[in-house]
Amino acid sequence: MRAAIEGQSARIIAAHNDPATIKILRETVEREENIASPSVEAYFNANRNIHRKFVELSGNRYLLDMFDNIWNRGVSYNLFAAIANVDLAKSLGDHLRLVDAIESGDPTIAMEAIVDHIAHSFELQIEALGSER
Repeated sequence: MRAAIEGQSARIIAAHNDPATIKILRETVEREENIASPSVEAYFNANRNIHRKFVELSGNRYLLDMFDNIWNRGVSYNLFAAIANVDLAKSLGDHLRLVDAIESGDPTIAMEAIVDHIAHSFELQIEALGSER
């Protein structure tokens, strides 16, 4: 579900290819990834804020509503917290690469970058949940 919502958002932003939007995305990623006191909650909030900004800047309120419905559930935090057993910093890893993909102006490249990023995050969660056993 996240991949569909965020992938479509990335496609929309890339198609518009607006330098001001790209600047906002870069500033958001740089600000959010600069975590002063690392914790599960800090990483979760930074990750959510970055991904929400991608969806928000698509200008599609329906996608944003769906995004908020997914991320504002307690299970989202619990799944993210499981990554603490692996490496929380990995979860924030390549957001600037996503901005670069969007800046390419190619909607397909932008969508694929986001979908791959979400799939990688899911793999980290599965790895973390497996290590809890």
